[in-house]
Amino acid sequence: MKTLSCLSIAASAILWLAAGGLHGQDLPVPGELQAPLFKKVFSHDKALQGSTEIIVFLVGSQDDEPSMMEMLRAFQSVGLVPAMVSSGVLEENVSSNTVVYLMPGADKALVAQFCVENGILSISGLPPLAEEGHVSISIDKSEQQPRIIVNLQRLKAEGHTLSADVLKLAKVIR
Repeated sequence: MKTLSCLSIAASAILWLAAGGLHGQDLPVPGELQAPLFKKVFSHDKALQGSTEIIVFLVGSQDDEPSMMEMLRAFQSVGLVPAMVSSGVLEENVSSNTVVYLMPGADKALVAQFCVENGILSISGLPPLAEEGHVSISIDKSEQQPRIIVNLQRLKAEGHTLSADVLKLAKVIR
């Protein structure tokens, strides 16, 4: 898949709105700080290097709407291609340049299985999700600065590797 069309993005938003689910929560690091940091991390991921376009599926529930809209705008502002989807429709439009951003209302087990089976990188703005192994990479706040958290087991299970430069700067969960 080369580009998500406006129709595809609109369809994914409708499916996401119909999904319902758990209550959302605020992200510890604002989207406008997360998006450029994630984009930089993607450039150090051997599986994503060379991708001219990276698609970010924002997976959550209707209750995650404020945070999802914040992240949608933030990812767009740094040149990534975000789309809101529900956990149940991840198989559609997935390609090797797709990344999944997990929100609180998403079905963590379903998304984790999907990412491993399809070699898709999972990320989140919720630090416990990386610390507990639900996603490969998350962003936290440390001394008022954003800090990358990398779950190496999860990263490897999804078929991704990061450069030593990124791992030196990150909190690494083994």
